[in-house]
Amino acid sequence: MSAFSIPNKVCDKLDSLTRRFWWKPCQREGIFIAWNSWDKLCYPRSVGGLGFKKAKNVNSALLAKLAWMIASKRDRLCMRILSSKYKVKEDWLRAEASKHVSPIWKVIENAKAIVSKGACFIIGDGSLVDVWLDPWVPWIQGFIPTPKGQSTP
Repeated sequence: MSAFSIPNKVCDKLDSLTRRFWWKPCQREGIFIAWNSWDKLCYPRSVGGLGFKKAKNVNSALLAKLAWMIASKRDRLCMRILSSKYKVKEDWLRAEASKHVSPIWKVIENAKAIVSKGACFIIGDGSLVDVWLDPWVPWIQGFIPTPKGQSTP
């Protein structure tokens, strides 16, 4: 699940097996009564759910983790191979997706949207951050600073 986009039909079947196990663990076939909806069971425990995870959401999270490992330049053999094969540059999160790549890389490119929605930089000494382009103010969605004296459109 952490390297491929699992088809929706397979994820639905995994969710179905989880529901069946929860409501009727002793029977593999037949009808069962679901005392609560699957969506409500997937809520966190703090808001009254049971904390079950939907398979498609888990798949997306694992793929986003892989994309984050590439974006944050994690020093692992797999990340070095992918970075060199697909020529990952500094602006990879902002760059346009490549057209002719492997299915695995296409999935990682699609996961960039999830990563860039929630990622931000910690400034530190500022040597690795481009303050004009990189997200570094986490609480302001889509924050792009403008230089002093320049008007905003």
